Amino acid sequence: MGYQSSGRPDEAGLDERAIAFGDNCEKMEFVPAQTGFTFDPSPVQNQYTAVQSVVTEYQQSFALGIYGDKTEATLEEFHQALLDAGVEAFTEEFLNQYQTYKDANGI
Repeated sequence: MGYQSSGRPDEAGLDERAIAFGDNCEKMEFVPAQTGFTFDPSPVQNQYTAVQSVVTEYQQSFALGIYGDKTEATLEEFHQALLDAGVEAFTEEFLNQYQTYKDANGI
């Protein structure tokens, strides 16, 4: 099978059922309405960086279950570290930008 100048496969010689199946798959492809939204962290860059650092610090240890019996206490410590890092300002900015995007795109 070759390729057309458009970059799409040349369908010459393919079973018509395969072509119909491919066309049907393309029609049924789900593209979420939120596709295209990109968060701009610059208004909260300091908080964004601090939150990333906190997550990086705890992530692997939580994933591996290293804290054992201290998991609940460490989770509370992690939550407080996120608050101290500015996760609320970060979240508020994210939600504001997302709402602006939804309003602008009729979502």
